[in-house]
Amino acid sequence: MAKLISRAQFARKMGLSKARITQLVKGGVISLVNGKIDAEKAEGEILGSIDRRVDSTKGKARLRKKSSPRLTEGNGQTQTLTEARRQTELLKAELLVLRLQVERGDLIPKNEPIEWFISAFMPVKHAIMNFAARMTPHLVQAGLVTPENQKETFILLRSECYSMIRELGKAVPEFRRKGVFLDEENDHRVEVPDPG
Repeated sequence: MAKLISRAQFARKMGLSKARITQLVKGGVISLVNGKIDAEKAEGEILGSIDRRVDSTKGKARLRKKSSPRLTEGNGQTQTLTEARRQTELLKAELLVLRLQVERGDLIPKNEPIEWFISAFMPVKHAIMNFAARMTPHLVQAGLVTPENQKETFILLRSECYSMIRELGKAVPEFRRKGVFLDEENDHRVEVPDPG
C-alpha cells in the first residue's frame, strides 16, 4: 500500500509551500486519498503537469508576443515579458525534476564521485610513486643493474612513474586542480635506496 502523508509533509518534502500544494490539489494536479497525499503518485502527477504546461505554453507565448512589453537583457538581446516568465517557469520545473531525481537517488552531487575516485586512487598513486624505490634494489640484487648504475636506474624508473601519473592528470583535469597528481619539478624527495 502506498504511503499517505499530509499536505504539510508533502510540501516540506518537495520544498514548496503548503499553500502551493493546496493550489495543486484544487487545480486537479494532485489527487487526494482520504484527505491525504500519496507522495510517489503526486510526484508523478506534478511532473506530468509540468510537461503538459510546458507544451501548452509554447503556443500561448507566440500569440502574446506582439502585445507583451520587450525586455533588454545585459547582453543586448530583447525578449518579451511572456518569454521571460516562460523561461523562469521552465527553469523552476527543471529544478523540481532535479530535486526529485536527487531525492530518489537517481542523481548525486558532482563532487561525490570525484572525492570517491581520489580516495580510491591515492593508494595506487603512492604505489606507482614508490615503484622505483622498491624495484631498484631488486634489480641490483638480481644482477640486472650494477651498483654503479643504481642511481641512474632509479632516476629513470622514477621519471617513468611521473610520466604515468602526469598522463592520468591530463585525462582527469579536475584531479589536477585538487592536487592529486604531482609535478616532477615540485617533488624534491628523490632518494636513491640502499641496495643492502
